[in-house]
Amino acid sequence: TRQKDEILSLQAQVKELKAQLAQRQSKDSLVFMSTGVSAWEKAARRELAEKNKSLRENEQLRSAVTEQATFIEHMQTIFAKKPRLSISLNTWQEYKLAAQASLREAAIHAIADRQFARQQNAFIVAGLFERADVLFQAGPRTLPDGSNVLEFIYHLTLPAPYDVVGHACWQVYNGERPPTMADGAKRALEILDKRTVYMKYTEQLGSTTETSHVNVIHKQYIEPDRHVIVWRAVLEDALMPTMATGNVQNEWGWIVISPVPEDLAQCRLTLLGQVPQKLCGPDMICPYGGDKLEENITAFVDKLSIGESVVRPPPPPKDVEGDAGVQFMNRGKRLELALQLSINDAVVAYRAKQAAQS
Repeated sequence: TRQKDEILSLQAQVKELKAQLAQRQSKDSLVFMSTGVSAWEKAARRELAEKNKSLRENEQLRSAVTEQATFIEHMQTIFAKKPRLSISLNTWQEYKLAAQASLREAAIHAIADRQFARQQNAFIVAGLFERADVLFQAGPRTLPDGSNVLEFIYHLTLPAPYDVVGHACWQVYNGERPPTMADGAKRALEILDKRTVYMKYTEQLGSTTETSHVNVIHKQYIEPDRHVIVWRAVLEDALMPTMATGNVQNEWGWIVISPVPEDLAQCRLTLLGQVPQKLCGPDMICPYGGDKLEENITAFVDKLSIGESVVRPPPPPKDVEGDAGVQFMNRGKRLELALQLSINDAVVAYRAKQAAQS
């Protein structure tokens, strides 16, 4: 039919545009991967590219809106109806998802890709870029835009190749080996593809009637010299109207797993997580931070290094009734434990495979 032909034509155009974009990104990556160029020079090139991109953004947005409006008008003509699409053109930039499947999927990818683009600058600001020494830290930070966040940093070396550890970490974030949940909590996953997942987590705030929503996009990026996992909270979801009256938690972050240049049998794992400080005040900084955080992670790495099995740890303490801050900290602890167990099992399997081949 004519409508089917129109849709197929549009799909072909989208496919061609994606191919052109991939080709352009491939060319750009070759510039950044040039031999003889230092990591800091590559970083400077990326930062300059981001600056130039922002300067062009307003003009690009104006033309993009026009193109989107034309596309929507065309689709409305095809289907002879008027879906409520006006709110979804650029609201992904405010971390909002539309109900319509195609716009929803596009927004999820756009949100994740923007978070990925911010990784390098965030690591530079946090003192993590090209850092070799171990660092465990939890505390407040004022970002360059003046906003205040509570920041969590794990930066350590692990005794396994980066792709082994990267896959183990992604199994936690893609739902294959998820963290445990608090009593009564619920979790649902929207799996867009093998590297993109939208996780919806709800939990009652103690004995109150208020519901805590933690809806987070997870996406994995595999590059020639590293694995990157990003996460970013969604603040509004048209398919979840209860978010409008619930407690919506905001958070974002990155995990980067890269090889140790002098020993490819080892890798460096860097986790940087941030939340608006209004969620967790100064008194909430260190339930699992400071010396205790370093002690726990160091013990885990030491056991991996000498080949000992990691004892399955007990669940974290129960949440304090009605305290969103404590719920956040306990979810973080559950995530930490899930990552430890997944990495441990991956390292054990990797060593067994190596031993069998020797």
